[in-house]
Amino acid sequence: MTHPTYEQITAEEKRFLIANQIPFLLLFDARGRPSSPKMATEMKEQGKLFAYNATPCKKKGHRIRTRAGHCIQCDTARIAFMLRMTSYGFVYIAGTLRGQLIKIGATASKNDRAKSLNRTGYASYNDWEVLYTARCVESGAVEIKVHRLLQPYRAGGTYFHDNHNQSAMEIFRCSYRKSRDAVLAAFKLAGVEPIVEKEKKHIVHKYDFRNLIRLNEKA
Repeated sequence: MTHPTYEQITAEEKRFLIANQIPFLLLFDARGRPSSPKMATEMKEQGKLFAYNATPCKKKGHRIRTRAGHCIQCDTARIAFMLRMTSYGFVYIAGTLRGQLIKIGATASKNDRAKSLNRTGYASYNDWEVLYTARCVESGAVEIKVHRLLQPYRAGGTYFHDNHNQSAMEIFRCSYRKSRDAVLAAFKLAGVEPIVEKEKKHIVHKYDFRNLIRLNEKA
């Protein structure tokens, strides 16, 4: 997999990408090829939304297209549609030492995620630490698949926020290792490749809790 360089993208294209908040990590090098089902499959497998160096459009000669081959410089409305439909964002794993719990979630931005969990006292704990993040397309779909894989370890929990009790639906009584294996398996099931992965390797071993299966689940 290759990422675009400044030499491959014109100054005009670079300004367009920045103005429309399209990360270079979402770009696929079409190498002058016309859009095709084969190329669309390659883009999906690599987690790419837009092709650059594509065959110029007939209207103005633009070279950035969607997986389906539409020119996003002629029709910028397709940008928001693609980003919304693919749920581009982050899948993350967080853990609390006090609660011996793991949380799997998806978010549009990972900035201050741990602070947010701790500020709200998610699941009644305020020592949450984000241990792993992966930037990808279809993050919402990946999150759902992870939750299904870890269903036997799901733990119930509540916390008080916004003046009322709320349910903590994304927590599990399992080890960090098992949760990360589930995330990687979910990527494969969703046909998504993580674009950027980050892991706090110096502390994750502290979060290898016991894997406790719920009584109403089969082992």
